[in-house]
Amino acid sequence: MAYGYNDGELMSAIGDFETTASNFMSLVTQIGDTTSQAVGVWEADSYVDFRANLDNYANNASALSNCVNAVRNWTEGLKAGYDGVDQLESEKWQGNGGY
Repeated sequence: MAYGYNDGELMSAIGDFETTASNFMSLVTQIGDTTSQAVGVWEADSYVDFRANLDNYANNASALSNCVNAVRNWTEGLKAGYDGVDQLESEKWQGNGGY
């Protein structure tokens, strides 16, 4: 056990974060691709194509926003949990004069 952390829990959290970050980066790439396609939106052959491209962009932007919020909520929750553990470990350290 490292100071303030259970190593197993920390490694699990790191793994979760790496998965979430990978999904996030994939979505960012998708948004970038859609943005580059936006140039073609204005050159669409029909209004139907224009609306389809625009709707696709809006859906991707909404998904990106949801992903950002999920990452923020997850990291804030993780930090709050570890802040509590740090406080507890600090009190033990001070109370026992060290381990």
